[in-house]
Amino acid sequence: MLPAAEDTPTTSSTEASTLTGEELPDLQTEESAEENAALEKKRSRPLYREIIETALIVLVVFFVVRSVVQNYQVDGDSMLPTLHNEEYLLVNKAPYFVYDSNAFARIFNSSSSSDVHYPLGGPSRGDLIVFNAPTEPRDFVKRVIGLPGDTVEIRPDPDPIGKPGAPCGDCGVYVNGVRLNEPYARSTPDYRTEPIVVPAGDVYVLGDNRRNSEDSHILGPITIKSIVGTAFATYWPSSMWGFISHPSYPELQK
Repeated sequence: MLPAAEDTPTTSSTEASTLTGEELPDLQTEESAEENAALEKKRSRPLYREIIETALIVLVVFFVVRSVVQNYQVDGDSMLPTLHNEEYLLVNKAPYFVYDSNAFARIFNSSSSSDVHYPLGGPSRGDLIVFNAPTEPRDFVKRVIGLPGDTVEIRPDPDPIGKPGAPCGDCGVYVNGVRLNEPYARSTPDYRTEPIVVPAGDVYVLGDNRRNSEDSHILGPITIKSIVGTAFATYWPSSMWGFISHPSYPELQK
């Protein structure tokens, strides 16, 4: 007879599965634990720290916006009918950000001329601009009529009312010999100015209420450096909210 076979120790499938499971790390469980720990850490941040961070973000946004957009209140009737007394405006300062490409050269040679550029636009005919008044410590709002190098001339309307669009001979505002079409004006001018060439670095401005406006026909051209920005919208009173349109004067392009 063959000798009886010795019993070979065996492991049940259940035990094998258990051993195998203990030997392999549970990656999903570890990742979940890390996520939970990170979430708990975030939740445990002090409330005062979140308040300070939020306040700093709000302040940064405020100063960035304030450096580009500013609000102003109209004082007087010189821009009727476009703008009204005590109306509030939003003014975009970005078009008048300026740099001088010869600024570095002028540090070593003060006689070097400046070479001014407006990377975001600069003055344009028809713009409603806010600028520092040359005669008093306050701001004016007027319309840009002439740019540097333009020849501006104003011819009077003898009519006591001066209704725009009514026949008035050759009255009106002329730029480079062309009479402007100005449907925004409240009245035609009742004064005359001799032709003037707008100097470099200046603009010629007029109020839309031509017979009641202290502007370049009295003050002469104003320096571009005094311009704060371009009015692009009105927001108060709420009934007058809206964007301000700027004429393009196609007659000057012919």
